[in-house]
Amino acid sequence: MLKLQQPRIAVRYLIAKNPYTPAGIYEQLMTDRIELVRQGAARSRSISKEQALVLSHDPSCRVQSAIVANPSVAESLILEMRQRNRKIPLSDFAMNIHCPEKIRQEILNSWDSSAKQWLSQKWAAEWYNNPPARLPGKEKAP
Repeated sequence: MLKLQQPRIAVRYLIAKNPYTPAGIYEQLMTDRIELVRQGAARSRSISKEQALVLSHDPSCRVQSAIVANPSVAESLILEMRQRNRKIPLSDFAMNIHCPEKIRQEILNSWDSSAKQWLSQKWAAEWYNNPPARLPGKEKAP
């Protein structure tokens, strides 16, 4: 097995976040003693369901926040994490392009303006990339 011997924390973070990092090295970085490195692992787009589950139980709320913001993580795990840990800010859930509808509604009914702003920015980006065929109120007359 490969052994990563990189003393620089920032480099380990970037390696952990890289979706092309070999599995053996990624597994090492998931359990790194430095929280920032584990955050990088939680942000990886190539994270598996099993790896996301392991990192969802990390003692660091920041690592857990990175998991819920990762669009590659299953909706069921994100919903479970919302029930399990109410300390994770709603804005972290809102950063996920695949924010579950149940949490989206919770955000819209909350006083969390930061989370609402994230949702509106996400909506604007989605709309910009995939605009509707007709704008509301601009339908053709019969």
